[in-house]
Amino acid sequence: MKSKSFSNFIYIALILIASYTYIYGVESITEKSGFQIQWPVETKKTFIISSTFGESRMDHFHNGVDIVGKGISVYPVLKGRVLWKTEATFRPGDIPFGGGKTVVIDHNGLWSGYMHLMQINPQIKNDPEVNVETSIGKSGDTGHSGGAHLHFFIYDPFNQKMLNPLPYLVSGVYQNNNPPVSTGYGIVIQNELLNINIDKSFRMSKDYPIYAKIIDSGVGREKWGIYTFESYADDEMKTAIQKLVFNYIVFQNNRWTTSNGKIFEDVYYENWLNMGTGFKKSKKIIWKAAGYLGPEAKETIELDIKD
Repeated sequence: MKSKSFSNFIYIALILIASYTYIYGVESITEKSGFQIQWPVETKKTFIISSTFGESRMDHFHNGVDIVGKGISVYPVLKGRVLWKTEATFRPGDIPFGGGKTVVIDHNGLWSGYMHLMQINPQIKNDPEVNVETSIGKSGDTGHSGGAHLHFFIYDPFNQKMLNPLPYLVSGVYQNNNPPVSTGYGIVIQNELLNINIDKSFRMSKDYPIYAKIIDSGVGREKWGIYTFESYADDEMKTAIQKLVFNYIVFQNNRWTTSNGKIFEDVYYENWLNMGTGFKKSKKIIWKAAGYLGPEAKETIELDIKD
C-alpha cells in the first residue's frame, strides 16, 4: 500500500501538469459549443449503467458513471494523451481518484478516468498517444469495488470540478424511459433515521428535515440517483426548499460540494435525500425529480403531523 506522502506527490504532480497546460493558454474543451464525447465502451453491445453521477456513497457523492461487467473492452472517449496510470490494486484513498488499476487521459486540458480495470493494455505504456479506437484495457473489480464494473469520470483540473459525464456523452445510446419513484420517507433524530408512514398520522415534536429515498431507472432494471430535485411546502411552488442539479461537484474549502455550494451532509443522510424543513407547519410536501434526459416525476403529499 502506498504511503500518504507518495499519494500527495502524485496529486501535486497532476496539478502541476494541469497548471502548465493552463498557463500556455489551452482552452478547456468543455467551453466549446456542442462538445460531445464517445462512450467508453462499445455501444453496439448491450451494457447496463448501474450508477450515475451525484448518487450517495453513504459519506460522499458518486463522481462518475458505473458500467457493469467484467472484461468489457474500454476505450478513450476522445483523442488524448495518457497522463497517468497505475497497475496497483489498493484502495482508492491512496491515490487522487482511486479505483485499483486506473488510467487517466488528458484531452487538451480536460481529463477522463477509467477505474477498476482488470488489465491495462501494454500498448499505452509504450505510446501515450491514444485515440477513440485505442483499447485502454478491460473492466474489472480491482481496488475498492463491490463488483466488476468500469467507473468512468470526467475531471476539470483548472476549476477542480468533477463533471457529470451524461450531458457530454453522445446522446441516443442509452435510454431513460421511467420517471423517478419514492420508496420511503423518514426523519433523522439524534443521528438516526426513523421511517415514517406518510399515509398515516405521525408525531414530530420539532420541524425536523424530512428525508426521502428516491430512485430512478432507465429501462427498468437500474436503480439510479436523480439528476434534478426540487421540494416545496406550498401549492404555488414559488420558492424551493431544496433544489439540486447534479451537473458537477467542485472542491471548495477541502470539501466536495454541489454547484450551489451544498456539502454531502446538506443533501444526504446516508442514501436518503434531504427534502428540507418547513413541512411541519405547512402539512404538505410537493417534490419533483428527474433523471438525466428522463421523464419528470411530481408527487404531492398531505401530512398528518402530531406534536
